[in-house]
Amino acid sequence: MAQVYSFLEDMKKYIVDGLNADADISNTYGIVGYDANTKGHTPTKTEVQFQIMDNNEVERYTSFEGANVYYIPLQITVWAFQMKLAGTMTSPRVASIKLGDKIIKQLEALKVVEAIPRVKRVRIMTTSPAMPFEGGDKAYTTAIRCEFWVAKQ
Repeated sequence: MAQVYSFLEDMKKYIVDGLNADADISNTYGIVGYDANTKGHTPTKTEVQFQIMDNNEVERYTSFEGANVYYIPLQITVWAFQMKLAGTMTSPRVASIKLGDKIIKQLEALKVVEAIPRVKRVRIMTTSPAMPFEGGDKAYTTAIRCEFWVAKQ
């Protein structure tokens, strides 16, 4: 299991560093990454949360790959507040959608494999629409669900 959590830390760093390096994102405090459902944590500024999902319904068989590759379903959730993107102040809803799109671009297979070579396969399964948090006055969320096949080390 340590290798799965090592992959999760690598993925958090890859996504968060990529967003913070994006010239379109004007964010004075920087975007941070959290494990989803961290006890006592409620987002108060734009952040990205990561959660390994239960794969019982997806992985119904075993094969020889199981000895060499981890199957890791992952949900990446953007929590967006009002922020400046590409020089324009955007609402939390628009920020959520645009940051989600930026993460999807980062998840393109060749980019991920180049950044994290042990990733052998990546697939975007679903994305949610931008959903309001507590009425949507301050924050919206967008979730990206993906699956990774990661080589065991």
